[in-house]
Amino acid sequence: MIKLTRFKYNNNFTLGILDVKGDKFLTLENPYKNNEINKSCIPTGLYCIFKRFSPSKQYNVIEIEDVIDRTYIQFHIGNTSEDSKGCILVGNSIDIKKGFLGNSTDAFNKFIELAEDEQILMIESH
Repeated sequence: MIKLTRFKYNNNFTLGILDVKGDKFLTLENPYKNNEINKSCIPTGLYCIFKRFSPSKQYNVIEIEDVIDRTYIQFHIGNTSEDSKGCILVGNSIDIKKGFLGNSTDAFNKFIELAEDEQILMIESH
């Protein structure tokens, strides 16, 4: 199981720590805005996940299933909440003042390798 613990919320973004088999990553998402499509992070909860090729991204992503009123929610590469569009970005460093997630490509590549066989994601708030 993959565990995402969200620890910082503001009007511009949501930050979290992602634990995959003991390896930790930082995450950046949109702020919570009533689960609005392309504008909000998804609600906390337990979700099924799977790896798939994303034609829009042109690389493999981890997709989150059964998000109420939402589709194609993914873990993918990106640096700011504008890159998120409701998805979860993965990185290794964060500039909290700017809301900038660093080292996203390297972190995502390691994350997807570790998460390849995982099927469950738990999202909680700290």
